[in-house]
Amino acid sequence: MPLNRSLLTVPVFVVGTAFGSSSCAAEPEPVVSDSSAASDGETQTELAKEPVFQPDLSGLPAKQKELYTHYASLLDENSSQEGTWVFVADMTVDEAVDRLLGPEPRVVTPKDERRLDSGAWSAYSFTPVGTGVVAFERTGFADPRGRRLAALSAGGGVSAVATGDVEAMSRFGYARDGKIVFDEVDYAFVEDLERIPAEVRDLAALVWAGPGSFSAETGDWFVAALAMAELVTGVRVDPSGYDALTKYLVRIG
Repeated sequence: MPLNRSLLTVPVFVVGTAFGSSSCAAEPEPVVSDSSAASDGETQTELAKEPVFQPDLSGLPAKQKELYTHYASLLDENSSQEGTWVFVADMTVDEAVDRLLGPEPRVVTPKDERRLDSGAWSAYSFTPVGTGVVAFERTGFADPRGRRLAALSAGGGVSAVATGDVEAMSRFGYARDGKIVFDEVDYAFVEDLERIPAEVRDLAALVWAGPGSFSAETGDWFVAALAMAELVTGVRVDPSGYDALTKYLVRIG
């Protein structure tokens, strides 16, 4: 599996239930360069960052170029590469919690906090964004299954999911009016780019490697997934000012 080269920026969000899984790759070994210290003669080591591939955005419509640039900057500011982001248009937080997690979800208590490091549990937090909602969990393995994603859009709404995890998979999916429009784990490796809906295809083309093309240099899969999610929902992830008041416990797997 290829390495996803961007780093994710996340606000303080976390949760899940009845979810599937997605993934992200381990960091490559750093390049080490030796230099001699003039003061004491000792050898110093410096870790050289691997340059991030920058896709050509010149052919994108202005709106999509701005979206890709926004999420590339957002993810580059933090050191986490994993997470599930669920975007929901025209819905309250209470409605989103009910549709995503079901009735009577379990609020995370101080005693539950240690569960979140076990690998078996995660948590979702929900933040209102204009007339929509952004939900976040930190592992990338507690993403909603297709039926949950579809249910989030029932009644004329739009929902989308973007994930990344430590196994280097990036999922992108979205639904309208209770029906899945597109949903693929490792969407960058679908056999035919034409399978990706036209309204998001230009962004997907930045990262599409095709089947088996694991060594292809592309844009960042997670960045593009987040940009596509905002494009179809109109809901923006921007961590500044977010304050997640409640987290809901969810089991992974």
